[in-house]
Amino acid sequence: MKKTKDWWRTHYDNWILSKLSIGEYSNNNGIKKSTFYGWIKKFRKEDSKEKTKDSKVQWATLNRYETENINEDDTKVSPLKIVIGKA
Repeated sequence: MKKTKDWWRTHYDNWILSKLSIGEYSNNNGIKKSTFYGWIKKFRKEDSKEKTKDSKVQWATLNRYETENINEDDTKVSPLKIVIGKA
C-alpha cells in the first residue's frame, strides 16, 4: 500500500514533537528510515520556502556610539544594541 503525502506529513509532525532521533522514531513506527529521511528533507524544504515567502525584509539603523564619552559607570554597557522583532 502506497503512503500518501498527508500520511508522511503526520509522521513528520509527530516525529518533531516526539524529540526522538529519526532512527528511534522509524523503528518505533515501522517506517523505513531511508524513506523517512527523504520525506523529512522534502518537508523541511517546503517549510523553509513557506517561512521565506511570508517574511518581509526589515532594515535596521545603526547609530555610532562615541566610546570616548562613556564614563566609568557605563563600562559594562555594550556599545551596540541589536533589537530583533518589533522595536
